[in-house]
Amino acid sequence: VKEGIVQLGSETGLAPTTLLSLTTDGLFDLNGFSVTVAGLSGGSVQSRIVNGATTIDRLIIDTTLDQTYAGQIYTGVSVVKRGTGTLTLTGPNDY
Repeated sequence: VKEGIVQLGSETGLAPTTLLSLTTDGLFDLNGFSVTVAGLSGGSVQSRIVNGATTIDRLIIDTTLDQTYAGQIYTGVSVVKRGTGTLTLTGPNDY
């Protein structure tokens, strides 16, 4: 996601093999759906992962790769890490 918004429309909106990468000003909105992706990387302090719904939904990262995400993750997003890879969150988060 680069300088725009990607908003899920269903729990199958992204394939579980998707490598989710955000760059400057990218916004990923769970929109009330939980989703599994194969990786999370990139990000800057302007990059955001949000949940536009009033529920708490899961972003499940199932990876064997070591990855770093430097963007923000807001309230309403529950991050679940699966797999043998390491996920390092370096940005300002609500965790």
